[in-house]
Order: sequence, then structure tokens, then C-alpha cells
Amino acid sequence: MTKKTQAPKTLQTLRAALAAHRKADGGDISPMLNKPNSQFYVSEHTSAAIAAWGIEAQALQCFAADRNPKVCKRFAQFINAIHHHQYGAIDLTTARSLYALRAAGGSIARDALFNLLTGKVKIEGITPNTKGVGVRAIDKLFGRVAKGTAETQITRTFGSNGFARYLGMIKGDGITNTMFTLDLAHPLAQEFFKLVDNATEGQLQEMVGADE
Repeated sequence: MTKKTQAPKTLQTLRAALAAHRKADGGDISPMLNKPNSQFYVSEHTSAAIAAWGIEAQALQCFAADRNPKVCKRFAQFINAIHHHQYGAIDLTTARSLYALRAAGGSIARDALFNLLTGKVKIEGITPNTKGVGVRAIDKLFGRVAKGTAETQITRTFGSNGFARYLGMIKGDGITNTMFTLDLAHPLAQEFFKLVDNATEGQLQEMVGADE
């Protein structure tokens, strides 16, 4: 069976999962099902990308009935943005975090990631180990994430219940100061970096804040 014939079945399965979500009628999930013009809408294009990248089972984990609705919608947003090459729909936190992880050799502790996202330290007086990656070097490509919302945004993407963890794109070790490790061979990571590495400065600056 080809990917093209798999996509409709994948779409039906994904939308059924969302319809069964405990917050299916809420402001986060409803646009994913009912607003075709929304960047969060789960369409045949979304399902085709998921099928082509072989992440159907992981996508269903992201759309589980008890999942945080924002995890669901940010996952769909990321898939749609990568698939359609829509830089303006790639949230800033996810983009800057993934880039920082790759620059750090694939793994970095949570306090260091916080620093590279915001340019601030998480705990005053404690300098995190950013593995030689400088905040200003990343500033040349991406804007900074607001300090007040960075922790929440890291959690919904990379935390134990974040979409990147359900996808298997990110692994986390430890609780107090989790060490995040990026799987550079993951198909979605490869698609993301292919997009970013070929982007113009203007396209990179289109990336939006994740706390919208």
C-alpha cells in the first residue's frame, strides 16, 4: 500500500482521536477539526505528511483524549508549517530550541536551554553549561523567547508530556534539571533542519512567538 492510499485512513483516524478528546469543543481542539483556514487544522495534507514521515502511532499519542490541548495543537501547527514551508507558522520556542540542541551537539540540560532561549539565567548566580553555544549566535537567526513564558513552552514541547517527547524526537533524562537529547535522525527533525538551513534571514524572522 502506498503512502497516498494510507493518508485518507490516517486522516480519519487522527480526526476521530481529536473528536474523542476531552476538550474537543474547546478553543484549542475545535479549530483543529472545524476551521480549514486555521494553522492548527488537521487536513489531508497534515495526514499525508504524518504518513510519509512514518509517525502515525506517535501522532495518535499526541492526540490522546487526556492530552493537554495545547500539546495537540502545537504538534499539528508544527507538522503543517514544516509540510507547507510556512515559516511564519513555526513557533519560535520549538525552532530556537531545536537549533540550540543541534548546536550543542544534540544534548543540553534544561537550565542551559532556558538560557539559550531567553538570554537569561533560570537561577540567579548559577551559570548553565551551554556547551560553548552563545545566545548572541542564535540571536542572529531567531528572536528570543520571553523569560516569563519560556518554562511553560519548554514543558509543552520537550517535557515528559510534550509533543516532541511523544514523537520520539526528544528524550529526557533526570527530573530536577532534565537533560534533553535530540534524535537528529528523526524524520521530523531532518525536515525541520532542511527547512531552516535553506531559509533566508527574512524567513527565519517570520517565526512567531509560541505563547500566542
